Order: sequence, then structure tokens, then C-alpha cells
Amino acid sequence: MKKISHLEEENERLRRQKILDACSLFDVMSTTLEKLPPSSIAARETTGSMIILANMIVVASVSSNSQQVFPDDLLLELLKLMLHLDVEIRFSGHQIFFVLLIPNSNHVRRDTDASTSNQTIRWSSDTAYVFASVTSFLG
Repeated sequence: MKKISHLEEENERLRRQKILDACSLFDVMSTTLEKLPPSSIAARETTGSMIILANMIVVASVSSNSQQVFPDDLLLELLKLMLHLDVEIRFSGHQIFFVLLIPNSNHVRRDTDASTSNQTIRWSSDTAYVFASVTSFLG
């Protein structure tokens, strides 16, 4: 519970400051996932907190219209997480990756009636940076 309240405080701080650059938060995520606890219960709680943090980063980034490049260190840790032996932890890794990879997907689905072709193009260009980063890392 302490992690959640700390994350809620961090979310409020992000909203007040309207952080444009999430690189330091990506570094925190990468370091946290690198040092994932060996206990599956603690690891599940940690990855759950990382899902919350990923959503907060997306909310802050979408509200500020900033574009982020997907960091290589975080990608490597998420790939390791997606290959974890524990199914729930593996699923959490996929969730974190999806939230960060396609940050506007929830907004696009909610705004389908009001969306214009211009907004769809903007969504595509936002994700192009992530796809390019992932492709260069894996290629």
C-alpha cells in the first residue's frame, strides 16, 4: 500500500509540474525492473506498481503533447520481464510495454466519434518514434 500512495503522490506532482521529459522516470522503471525481487509475490507487486507508473507517464505525456523515445535500457528489462517464468509477471511485462508503446490507444478508442483524420495521423506519428527505437534495438 505504501508504494501505491507514493505513486499517487508522484502522479499529483507530475500533474502540477506538467513534466515534459519522462526520461528520469524511465530510468527508475528500468532500475527497478533490473533489481526485481526474487520472491514472486514481491515481484508481482513491483510490476503492478510499474504498470501504475507507466500509466502516469502516459497521462503526463499525453496532456503535455510531448513525444518520448523508448529507452533501450527499459526495453531490455521489459523483454527480460516478458520472458519471466511466472506467467503473471510475464503478463505484467507485456502490459507495461503496451501502455508505453501505444500511449494514445485508449484515447483514440474513446474519441472515435470526435476524431478526425488529423488526430489519427498524430497518433501514428507519436508511435513511430517508439517503433523506430524498438526496431533499431532488435535489428
